[in-house]
Amino acid sequence: MFSLGTGWYPAKKTELKFSVGYTPPPYGNIWTTNVLITYSFLKISLNSNLKFEPFKTGIFLNTSYGKNIHLVWPSHYPDNYYWWSSSLRVGPLLESEITYESPKLGNDYSFFFQCLTNDLYIASYVVNTDFVSFGDILILGFGIKYIF
Repeated sequence: MFSLGTGWYPAKKTELKFSVGYTPPPYGNIWTTNVLITYSFLKISLNSNLKFEPFKTGIFLNTSYGKNIHLVWPSHYPDNYYWWSSSLRVGPLLESEITYESPKLGNDYSFFFQCLTNDLYIASYVVNTDFVSFGDILILGFGIKYIF
């Protein structure tokens, strides 16, 4: 539910981000590490200080660590009992971002909104469309970036 990360722009419209997150005990007591790469299709200047990127797309890789979360299932499960790892997720994402470029401070501040899903949610949706809606597999998030 909380994360902190760093990133950089290896190409003009591409951003690579790394983050570490934590979900408190009432919601799982889970640590995560994430790698995201996004590509911005359009950057709109709203004025001299505000830039808007309405459509960034990308892919992410997430690993989770916690009790009963396994990269490889324990040996007490029969082979192929679960076909997925409970620790590793990969999936597509969409992002929108608005950036304030501060001429006095020389730093930028961005607010972003993300919508993503993952391999396990997509597989569950494909084989259970009578019970799982498309909205059930979407994860929404938002955050603030300090860019220097």
